[in-house]
Amino acid sequence: MPFGLCNAGATFFRLMQYILSGLQWEICIIYLDDIIVFSKSFEEHITRLQEVFDRFQLGGLKIAPKKCFIFQKKVSFLGHVVNAEGISPDPIKIEAVQSWPMPTNVKDVRSFLGTCSYYRKFIKDFSKIARPLHRLTDKNVIFKWNAECETAFNILKKALMTSPILTYPCIDKEFILDTDASGTGVGAVLSQINDEGKDSKTFSLLFVRVKFTVRTDHGALNWLKNFKNPQGQLARWLEILGTYTFIIKHRAGLKHGNADGLSRRPCVNCKHCDTRDVTEVSYLIENPTIRSINMLDENETEDTPIITNWFKNKTPEEFKQAQLDDPVISRILTWKKSSDKPKWSEISHLIQHLKTYWSQWDRLTVVDEILYRKWENTTTNDINLQYVLPSADKTVCCYCYIMIS
Repeated sequence: MPFGLCNAGATFFRLMQYILSGLQWEICIIYLDDIIVFSKSFEEHITRLQEVFDRFQLGGLKIAPKKCFIFQKKVSFLGHVVNAEGISPDPIKIEAVQSWPMPTNVKDVRSFLGTCSYYRKFIKDFSKIARPLHRLTDKNVIFKWNAECETAFNILKKALMTSPILTYPCIDKEFILDTDASGTGVGAVLSQINDEGKDSKTFSLLFVRVKFTVRTDHGALNWLKNFKNPQGQLARWLEILGTYTFIIKHRAGLKHGNADGLSRRPCVNCKHCDTRDVTEVSYLIENPTIRSINMLDENETEDTPIITNWFKNKTPEEFKQAQLDDPVISRILTWKKSSDKPKWSEISHLIQHLKTYWSQWDRLTVVDEILYRKWENTTTNDINLQYVLPSADKTVCCYCYIMIS
């Protein structure tokens, strides 16, 4: 039978069950072309192996010796390690959690907590365990990784890798595949609803003749299977997805923390990411985004590159002086340097621009005597600094920002 046919797996599995009928769960376990022959003694094992080999010979099937492992005390089977002591998760399958590197900044901590929080209902005293990590994400807190944070980090990792979160898949229950992607990676979690109505993470399953649900925070995917007359790449994707039986459900991003956290898991020793980070940050610092309002015409968009030397021609001292010459920004600078936020009664009678900056007090920061506005990119969770533009320069450019790591 040729590879790639949608019913090839099911047909082959039926053949294996027919050839080894009567032996399933008695002397062996069958799943597609993976077969485990088990026994209590060496002599019994020889007898059972011979019986399986005889069935293969009668069915006209051949065995590839290089893919066979005889007389093993421990084998890897369907994402599990099976030995005399029982069944345990395959370390390779949970490597994403097991090898999660120690967070080095607030962004990494939030990514890890996002994955853990999704399964907090399975972890006893989750809030107490994770409290040191949550404390690192508070505002106006210096990031300092200590022994308490390390202990909480390791306890949560261990909890994610043990039952009842990682359970053996039940073929009779619905499978749920949560997927998410970010600018740095792709995350996916395979789970089932257990008898208590809770999500239980499972591992490694070949989706052959199994109906499953794909949950994503990308709402546009709901119409994917209803697309009429697809062409090009979309048609090829649908052809591949057509071999599976599944439905797509949208889930709000706030409830999608399990897959979202895995998609933002920081890389370790990744040359691509290291090169990308250095290149992109250097480019953004050396070539900040500057755009003149009156330079856009009907044929230009916000992505149209515009060459300007306005930013490069200014020195830090000129930026400082430009803000000091602005009557509104200079007063804000004075307030921020004193670290005392004025009371509303003191500024309620002032001009609207001052009251607007006053309402953004927590977002404003002074770096090297220059006033910036902080904002967080909701897609990458990066913290950005936006130069507060004096009124005299607003006729030159619309905005100017520098992304910092």
